[in-house]
Amino acid sequence: MNVLIPTYLDKFKCIGSLCEDTCCIGWDVYVDQNAYKKYKKSKSKKLKNLFDSNIKRNKKVKDFQAYAKIIMVDDKRCPFLNQENLCDIFIECGEDYLCNTCTYYPRAFSKIDNFIEIGLTTSCPEVARIALLNKNKMDFETKDIFVDKNIKIDFELRDYKNYEQELFWDLRNFSIDIVQNRNYEMDERLAILGISLAGLSNLMNNKDHNQIEQKLKGYKYMIDNMEFKKDFRNMDLRKDMQLKVLKELSELRVNNAYKMKYNKYFKKSLEILNYGQSDEENLNNYIDAYENYYKKFMEDKSYILENYIVNNMFNTKFPYSIQNKTNLFRNFIALMIKYFIIKFNLISLSKYYKEEFDEEKIVKIIQGISKYVDHADGFIEDVINLLEKYNLSTPAHMMIFIKD
Repeated sequence: MNVLIPTYLDKFKCIGSLCEDTCCIGWDVYVDQNAYKKYKKSKSKKLKNLFDSNIKRNKKVKDFQAYAKIIMVDDKRCPFLNQENLCDIFIECGEDYLCNTCTYYPRAFSKIDNFIEIGLTTSCPEVARIALLNKNKMDFETKDIFVDKNIKIDFELRDYKNYEQELFWDLRNFSIDIVQNRNYEMDERLAILGISLAGLSNLMNNKDHNQIEQKLKGYKYMIDNMEFKKDFRNMDLRKDMQLKVLKELSELRVNNAYKMKYNKYFKKSLEILNYGQSDEENLNNYIDAYENYYKKFMEDKSYILENYIVNNMFNTKFPYSIQNKTNLFRNFIALMIKYFIIKFNLISLSKYYKEEFDEEKIVKIIQGISKYVDHADGFIEDVINLLEKYNLSTPAHMMIFIKD
């Protein structure tokens, strides 16, 4: 089958018990119907009781892929994960006994036209290392790969209207090209993307295919001729507003967080800012962290954030999405929320780690945060609703939050 993949997928291989952040802790794991039937028929003396007591039918959901659910034990640990951080189902019964969730993570599958796309999430430490530390632009290729017919498809382009399907590739390639355009700084690229999608959103609502194509050509001309540079220089820099919103966004998640990496990072970030003291002191600490630690280190490493954004765009089918369909600017806000939270923690923690702040630390921080924000659609929706409630979801406010 023709499959579109990021080229780094060929380098990925699960490192099992050597992984510093096992994917068998901290998740809700759903079991597909085929795997559930295998578990119920199992004669394994070691696992039979665990299958019966720790895998429950999910009767409220009529979904082949979520037919049942694994009941986690202490600290959200999978009951089949042994002390060596290896899977007893795999050891006792073989790989064929794994449910689809465990077989395919960190991969996600989409159906586009007549082929499948496979994306990988940076919530996996090994994926994060391979994907984020490549200094070259992330690239994609089509290969002939076997894909099981029982995989869970997270996105199907055919669910969209005909004119939306026709525009998908133009809009997607346009968006990724902007983020990978290194003639602009990262904050400039994201501002251009936001401005462009805000304008295109209105045309999408009017279903005006021809005008959208003309608008895209106009934006491309302006980008190629560096016409956005002047406009971006004239935008206000409001780090006080950035800090206020970023802290509020992070707080929404930490209150419900499991004991995972992000909880530790978030608490350290607040300590560095002396959160709870005066707003002026918080702001001064934030600016100090940005100017004297983060900015100096990241000057020649913007490719790390670029790779995170592009990888996320590919996985979520940006600027489309399952949740918001073709509300292009709202999907942009969702992407920026993830970016804001990661950047807030990187800035704060750069001051905490000081000379120990390096590429390895950055990857670990992004991976830990990805485990939350990339798998929490309800949380992202809550944040967007909060921004809309306070009239902070406009293109003008997004530009303020983006600008360095």
